[in-house]
Amino acid sequence: MSSKETLEQFGSRWEGLEDPRCGNDALHDFHELLMIALCCVLCGGQGAVDMAVFAEAKGRISAR
Repeated sequence: MSSKETLEQFGSRWEGLEDPRCGNDALHDFHELLMIALCCVLCGGQGAVDMAVFAEAKGRISAR
């Protein structure tokens, strides 16, 4: 199984999860944010700032 297939299978576990954000809070894809948050925590991240730095470093979001 390729890494892309593994990530897709892992992400499919969250398909039924509703996005609790509303309005302008939903700037980025909810499932992508969950994956970024999980990866950040597994790499030692401890908060929202660490998550943003991780996502920027991986090219998933751009700095504001």
